[in-house]
Amino acid sequence: MWRRLFTFCSGISLLLCAVVCLLWTARLQLPRWGNGWLLDGIRYTPSLSPDRLTVLGPPPSPTDPASIQLVDTIAKAMHATGGTLRYHGTTGGMGFGDFDYFGAAPGAQIAPVDADGVPRATSPPDVGNAAIRMLMAALEEERFLLMAHALLTETDAGNRASHFPQIGLKFSLKETAGRPGHWTGAYDGLRIELLEDRPRVDQGSWCDEIWAVVTTPAQMTPDERAAVCRRWHERLDVPLWTMLYWHLALLTLALPLARFAVGVAGHVRRRRRHVAGRCPACGYDLRASSDRCPECGAVTAKPNHRITQPLVKGQTHRW
Repeated sequence: MWRRLFTFCSGISLLLCAVVCLLWTARLQLPRWGNGWLLDGIRYTPSLSPDRLTVLGPPPSPTDPASIQLVDTIAKAMHATGGTLRYHGTTGGMGFGDFDYFGAAPGAQIAPVDADGVPRATSPPDVGNAAIRMLMAALEEERFLLMAHALLTETDAGNRASHFPQIGLKFSLKETAGRPGHWTGAYDGLRIELLEDRPRVDQGSWCDEIWAVVTTPAQMTPDERAAVCRRWHERLDVPLWTMLYWHLALLTLALPLARFAVGVAGHVRRRRRHVAGRCPACGYDLRASSDRCPECGAVTAKPNHRITQPLVKGQTHRW
C-alpha cells in the first residue's frame, strides 16, 4: 500500500514539475490568477511573473499584545451585533453622515442623547491596520460582508485604498419615491439600502437628521458579493510566499527522483540475490529449495548456471 501511495505521489509531483516548467517557459505575467483558494477562512491567490510564483494573501496577524486584544475585541463586537450596521446623518447636501457602530468596536463612543432620549452622532471606531486580516476573512461570510466592508474603509490602509468613500456615501443617498424612510445609495462600490427606524429630527439648513438600518439589496447576486471580496484583496493583499520557478521545479522533482532511486536500488538488490541463489523478494537461501521460496512463497527462477563435464577427451557436453 505504501509503495503504491509513494508511486502515486511521485506521479503527481512529476506532473506538477511539468506544469511549473510550462509556466517558466511561457513567461506569463498575471498579477492575480483566478479567485484563489479559501483555507481556514483566509483567501490565498497565486500571482505569476516571468521568473517566479508568488502567493498573495491578507497581511499576517499581529503579534503585539495590544493589537491582538484590539482584533479580538472587534471580532467579538461584530458577532455580538450579528453584523447589523446602522447609519446616522442628515438628509441635506450639507451636514454629516456616516455609519454608526454604536460602540461595537474600540474607539466608538456611546452617543449622547437629547431631552427626548434620541441619540446623537457617534464617532467611527479606531480600527487600525491590525484588524485587516480578520476583516477580510469576515468578508467571506454573507452576514458580515457589509460590516466588514465598512470597517475596512475605517482602517488606515483601507481608507487610502478606497479614496475616502464617506463623502461619496453622503451624496449618493436618495430617498425612494413613494417609500418614505427608504433610501438607496452606494458605499465604495457596494449598493446599499437604508431603512429608517426612528423619528426624524429637524436640523434646519441641514434638513432632517435620520437613523436607519443599513442592508444590502435583497436581489444582490453572489457575483456582486464576490466582487466586493476580490476588490479588497486586490487592494490590500501582500506577498506571503514566493519562489523562483527553477527552485520550485527542483523541489517537485525530489519525490520522483527518490522513487526512481528506490526502484533502481530494488532492481540491483533482486539481481544480486538471484545470482547468489537467494529469493529476490525476501533473500532466503534457495540453493536447497525448489522454485518456490519456502519463506515467503514467491515463485522464483534459479540462476542459469552452465555446468560442464568432460565426456570424451577433447569434448564437453552442456546440461
